[in-house]
Amino acid sequence: MKYAQEFRAGDEIGRLAPRCAKAITARGFSLIELMLVLTVTVVLTGLLLPVLTQIKENAFRVMCSSNLRQIGFGLTTYADENNNNLPYSYYGQPGEDKLEMMAAHRGEGDALRNWEGIGWLYVKMHLNSANVFYCPSHDSEHHFERYQNLYEKYRDMGSATKPIYTNYQYVGDKDWDNRNKRRRLTDINLVLAADGMRTISDINHETGLNMLRADGSVHWKDFASAWQIKMIISRAENGIANPDNPHVTIEDEIAEIWKLLGYD
Repeated sequence: MKYAQEFRAGDEIGRLAPRCAKAITARGFSLIELMLVLTVTVVLTGLLLPVLTQIKENAFRVMCSSNLRQIGFGLTTYADENNNNLPYSYYGQPGEDKLEMMAAHRGEGDALRNWEGIGWLYVKMHLNSANVFYCPSHDSEHHFERYQNLYEKYRDMGSATKPIYTNYQYVGDKDWDNRNKRRRLTDINLVLAADGMRTISDINHETGLNMLRADGSVHWKDFASAWQIKMIISRAENGIANPDNPHVTIEDEIAEIWKLLGYD
C-alpha cells in the first residue's frame, strides 16, 4: 500500500512537470514590452537630469558662498593686524592689468615677496587652506590641484616661475576713483571679492555670481539684473574698451563691473 501511494505521487509530479515548465517559459518579456520599458527609462532620465543638475549647482553655490565667507573672515583678521588695511595688490596699482586681480601669486621674482591680493591671507596664515580659493562649480583651467604644490613651494625662499590663479576676483587695496587706500570698514556695502572675472571662462556660475561685502555677508548677483558684466568682461578680455565712447579705458570698464556689483 505504501509503495502504491509513492508510485501515484511520483506519477502525479511527472504529469505536472511539463505544465510548470511551459508556465515558466511563457513569462518572458516580449520585444515590445522591453522597448516600452527602455523608452520610459529614457524619458524619465531626460526629465530628471536637468533637475538633478540644478540641485547639484545649487549645492555648489552654497559651497562657493561658504568659501567667500571664509575669505571674508581672513580679510577681517588681516585688517585687524594691519591698521584696518586690506592686502596689497600689485595689479591694483595704476596702469596694471586689473583683470589679473584673480591671482594669488604673480609667479615671478622672489617667491616669498610676490604674493598677490587674497594670496596674502594664505601665506600670512589668516586661512588654514588655499582650497577655499576654489569654487566647486569652476569648470575651466584653474583648479586647486593644479596649484597645490606651488602654494607650498612659494611659502619658502626661492624664485617663482609660474603665477597662481584662484577662482575669485579681489577688488584691491586702492580705491578705484581716488587711489586712496581702502579700509575694510569704511563702507560695509563695499564688495571686497567676487567670483572670478579674469576671462569669460573664469566665471564660475552660468546665471550669476557670488560676492563678498565688507561686513562679511555674501550675496548673489544675477546676470539678468546685471547683464553688462559679461559683456564688459568679454570686451576687456580681448583688449577692447567701450566702442561707443573712445574716452573710456579698459580700466574704466573694469571699475564699472565693481560698481554694478555694488548696486542692489
